[in-house]
Amino acid sequence: MLPMRAQDYSEMGDWPGYFRAVLGKEPRETLVRALDLFTDEAFAGGLAVDIAAGEGRDTLELLKRGWKVVATDSHPDAFSYLWPRVLPRTPFSRGRQPFTPTLVVRRCILNVAPLNR
Repeated sequence: MLPMRAQDYSEMGDWPGYFRAVLGKEPRETLVRALDLFTDEAFAGGLAVDIAAGEGRDTLELLKRGWKVVATDSHPDAFSYLWPRVLPRTPFSRGRQPFTPTLVVRRCILNVAPLNR
């Protein structure tokens, strides 16, 4: 029997299995390309919202490149993979209190609109 792939866990709705399967992988190529394009346009840093952040590979890349990130995921186990890897990279690890998630959004409407600077 072949070992399960990340997609197999996803299709089964086994999110902890998915998080373990992708833990430590590189950020998504689409994110890296978008960040490179922002850098090419002299726009480095900003505020990003990582919806369905999972284990945090894209969140970590954004933080590494100087972005502020709001990461959210509907599965509470996601943060057990994300926090240990995020906190050492943020000012929170230098004495500030870490953000504690207090709200889980079950349903939302996403409106994508351009933001003026």
